[in-house]
Amino acid sequence: IGSRGDSSNSFRLKIGLVEFWIKTNPLKWYYGITVAHGIRELSVRKQILFILMGAVGSFLIALASCYFIFLFDYHGLLKYFFVFFLIISSIDLFINLVPNNSFSFLFNGQISHNDGYNLKQLLINKKRINEYSVAVDLYKRKEYLKAANKFKYVIESGLEKEVVYRLAISCYIQVTDFDHVKELTDQFMKNGELTSDDYSSAGHVYSYLRKNDEALKLYDK
Repeated sequence: IGSRGDSSNSFRLKIGLVEFWIKTNPLKWYYGITVAHGIRELSVRKQILFILMGAVGSFLIALASCYFIFLFDYHGLLKYFFVFFLIISSIDLFINLVPNNSFSFLFNGQISHNDGYNLKQLLINKKRINEYSVAVDLYKRKEYLKAANKFKYVIESGLEKEVVYRLAISCYIQVTDFDHVKELTDQFMKNGELTSDDYSSAGHVYSYLRKNDEALKLYDK
């Protein structure tokens, strides 16, 4: 709370598995950040739930508090306080869940986006992963052309991992579509980290296309 991820000059409060680091200066409490250790080891669905609970948590607490305050007809001052709390948390919920490309810097130089932006990226990645799984199934069934086009779509959607490039190139080689093989090979060399086997495979492609000078350079790497 108020730390931007920096635990120095903060006091620690632990409740179960949750640790709170609260700045000793209350004037800095206008900003908070929630960090889960090992969140990248969670499934995409659990990561989405974690982020949603961070955004919705304070709103649900405010809503429940207002409900019970009015249900038991507590003092009017408390009603005003919790209605104000509910309004502020509603505004905060809206600001947090609307994707925003703007960002802020944490104390260690890392970039932090709002919850809406992070949720949007997770949903996009979930779709990419689902498409990748479909492509792998097609590859296993030896439907190489369909698999190749699906892998290419996954790459174009932003999942530019080495394994995806290798599988896409392998599929296009199987259907002897060397124009696409060269296109993906060039893209892979630009965006990926190639092994000696990758360079050798690229050399074979360039040799097949009679680009012998470029092929020799690739064989030497």
